[in-house]
Amino acid sequence: MLQQQLISGNFPYVLKTVPLFDHPPHFHVELEIVYCLQGRFTLMQNGQKFDVCEGDVVLLGSNVVHEYCVTEPSKILLLEVGPMFLKSHFKHVSGLALKKPVIKKDNSVFYANLHACIASLLNEEKTKTATSDMMIYGEIYRMCAAIIRNTQADDSLHMKKNTQHMEKALELIYYHYSEELSIEHVAEITGYGKSVFCKNFKKFTGMGFHAFLNNYRINTACYLLTETDLSIDEIATMVGFKDSKSFSRVFKDITTTPPGQYRKIIKQS
Repeated sequence: MLQQQLISGNFPYVLKTVPLFDHPPHFHVELEIVYCLQGRFTLMQNGQKFDVCEGDVVLLGSNVVHEYCVTEPSKILLLEVGPMFLKSHFKHVSGLALKKPVIKKDNSVFYANLHACIASLLNEEKTKTATSDMMIYGEIYRMCAAIIRNTQADDSLHMKKNTQHMEKALELIYYHYSEELSIEHVAEITGYGKSVFCKNFKKFTGMGFHAFLNNYRINTACYLLTETDLSIDEIATMVGFKDSKSFSRVFKDITTTPPGQYRKIIKQS
């Protein structure tokens, strides 16, 4: 699973049922809603672990660094909603950063509202009738409104503070990950000196700048390996590596699997 501009840059939303695999730390501009259809996995956010079981819902705002660790075969409904869809309303959900981003399956009104929307989305995603797109649009707006209403009155919500400088660095990675990015340049963009930037970036994302950049590049490569027939050499260049040898080495370090083998495993699953 990947949430990148590669997928949603040309579409107002992404909705699909997919198997979930281990996913290294990453972020995206889009609002992400994940419904656990089957299995169990762990969400990592801000150094905290959150268990996700069948029936639970994950809510992730814009530019929230997170990671998925799968503990057993899992299947999810993935919904991504970006600025192109919500337009002026996107600002109301993009800044959400929940201390407890996993909404557990319970008898609350909030969960019932979310689940009703999800059930409808699942049906439309499966049947794909002539009016499905219209129905999906309506359910997404309904779900976003429910999220905003609930979190405004929820003391578990903490709007992201003092993150604007680091978000400039994330934005630079988001749009320029395929280019050569130096710490000095990124630090300058954020307004910090190199040492202060490195310290704050690690605190914000949980890893050093180069490690995070490589994870982001490999994250993108995983999508390209899964969804395209591009060669490994082509993918290596597209995600910012000078040659396929260094790309394959970093890919295996992060995923524990060579890129060619990763492609075969995912396409056979």
